[in-house]
Amino acid sequence: MKLDLSANPQAFAQQMQAEARRIAKGIRRGVAATTFEVKEELRSQIRSGSFRGERVLANAWRSRVYPERDNGTWKPAGLVTSAAPQIHQSLDRGSPITARGGKYLAIPSSINCIPSGRGQAMRLRVTPQQMTPGAGAFFLKRKNGPGLLWCLTVTGNRGGRGQGRVSINTGGVALFTGRGKGRAANIRAALDRGWVVMFTLVPSVQPRKVLDIENVRRSIPARLLRNISAALA
Repeated sequence: MKLDLSANPQAFAQQMQAEARRIAKGIRRGVAATTFEVKEELRSQIRSGSFRGERVLANAWRSRVYPERDNGTWKPAGLVTSAAPQIHQSLDRGSPITARGGKYLAIPSSINCIPSGRGQAMRLRVTPQQMTPGAGAFFLKRKNGPGLLWCLTVTGNRGGRGQGRVSINTGGVALFTGRGKGRAANIRAALDRGWVVMFTLVPSVQPRKVLDIENVRRSIPARLLRNISAALA
């Protein structure tokens, strides 16, 4: 901080105001950087878990900085929240996730997941709300544990213009088509079998501990000091 003490009072006041704005901007940048770091650390812990749906659960960590617009405050705030708090708490404790009321947890299969871009939430071809009885939909009992498989019949063409293309139908409505050399084996298997699994229904799941929220929380003061110091340097 450099101030011209020989300046007249008005010029000195302007210097002080400019310095105050610089400090306020630096504090905000430090808070924003720390908020982003905390969110990315939590997301990274989930991604390292290497389990089905880890991208969706990682992206369920969200962050915001307040006020949303820089208004020169010296007291900005960063907030990291979860869009799936119960699941994140279970991954932090390593405790079981159980469906309420004797119902089932619906875990989408890989074929039911629509690939999305980086940072985007995963979408489903069929949602749990669409799991209604209808033409082409049926249940199978799981062979390796309690629960059920919710399946859809498939139809497809093996030759000609439609070669390598499979349509998944429920109630006569096409929900998915797939083609390409990389999918050829899976497509042939689906056609030979005549159906595909869209959801695995289980009464509970036992996740392993993949989150350490408390450790991330304890790291915030040091992160904040480092980032604010760097922003003001």
